[in-house]
Amino acid sequence: MSTAALTSAVSEVDSFDEDDRWAWIVDYLKEDGRYFEDKLHETYKESTDRVAKRVHDQGATQVGHLFFEFMVDETFWTLAFQDVGRLGNAPNWPWPERPTHRDMSQGLSLRYRQWRIDNNLSIDTAEFIAPVPLCTIAQPSLAKRQEIWEDIYGDKPYNEVVVGPFELGLPRDLDFHHLALGEGNEVYDKLRGLISPATALTWTTVDGKAASLIVGVDPKYEACNHYPYVRMEVRRLWLQICLWLKTVKQGNKVTVADHLANAVNSERSLARFDTFDV
Repeated sequence: MSTAALTSAVSEVDSFDEDDRWAWIVDYLKEDGRYFEDKLHETYKESTDRVAKRVHDQGATQVGHLFFEFMVDETFWTLAFQDVGRLGNAPNWPWPERPTHRDMSQGLSLRYRQWRIDNNLSIDTAEFIAPVPLCTIAQPSLAKRQEIWEDIYGDKPYNEVVVGPFELGLPRDLDFHHLALGEGNEVYDKLRGLISPATALTWTTVDGKAASLIVGVDPKYEACNHYPYVRMEVRRLWLQICLWLKTVKQGNKVTVADHLANAVNSERSLARFDTFDV
């Protein structure tokens, strides 16, 4: 589809739907010969910084997600065409109607909150923390987790943090949204791509706060529950989740996905020393 055709079809895009809006922007850039993956990420980061600074300069410690993402995309558009914009030839931003910064229909912007944290600025914690959503991923059963626990650890007892078989109690003040879920679930989705498909990491909630993390065999793979290799994969993930929580408690606010990615990369880096000495 040409840029002219895309412009004609822009009315079909829900301007307040960030996924639809971004997909249209990417299509337009590709047709115009301006889509370069590395440059795109660099420009998007600059756009986020610019919008966040403007919001901060206006004295706001929090802002609506819908407004913030819209303004980042609009700023990105301006930067993407700034070379021809100086000559007055840049295409107009196709959606002149902006959401208001007070529009909280999609909650508060976690991206702006993280920007404030990264820049050592205060956050309005009491008003900002939204209830942790219920986990919609099928929970590994208690009976199956107990069976694996006894197989691997025997009668090893639980403690004040390990509150059940492969269940880790979480501090009440843990920033679960940022560290385990992420904007649009991006952290949790990344995590799912880093672990074995036979394993699952789920959570429980109490009074709108994350209460515990649970590691186990994904119920879809319950037929593999008795396989020793699968049980070792559960142990492997469990130990990494324990190490992640310990790291967070020590003050390192690394997301669970980034922690697992670092662990995978560390393990991969050792592969060069494999000798195949048979």
